[in-house]
Amino acid sequence: MNLILLSTIKSLLHLAPKYLIQIILIKMAKLLKFALIGFLLIVSVVMNVNPVNAQRRCTEILDPNNCVPDDCKNQCIQKHNGNGLCVGSSGTGQFACACTYDCLNSHLNTK
Repeated sequence: MNLILLSTIKSLLHLAPKYLIQIILIKMAKLLKFALIGFLLIVSVVMNVNPVNAQRRCTEILDPNNCVPDDCKNQCIQKHNGNGLCVGSSGTGQFACACTYDCLNSHLNTK
């Protein structure tokens, strides 16, 4: 009885590497399938991203001598729907009202 059991165990051990290789190959195939799905998902997302069209910005000096921050902002919004800021004038020590706005839409906002 022990001899039969021993021979059965030996035959199973002899076959074990074949089954082990099959199990490893099946697991590798599953891993490869998930890696391929992930890669295709990433590629499809990247291909669907639309490029950003940066809009050109323009600047106009609205008042070169006396800038009042609130007036500068309001004037810039009314004229160009932009952002008005007081900036230092070169060499004069005074502040100028600089209006920065979207160049493409400025013709729609100009009054």
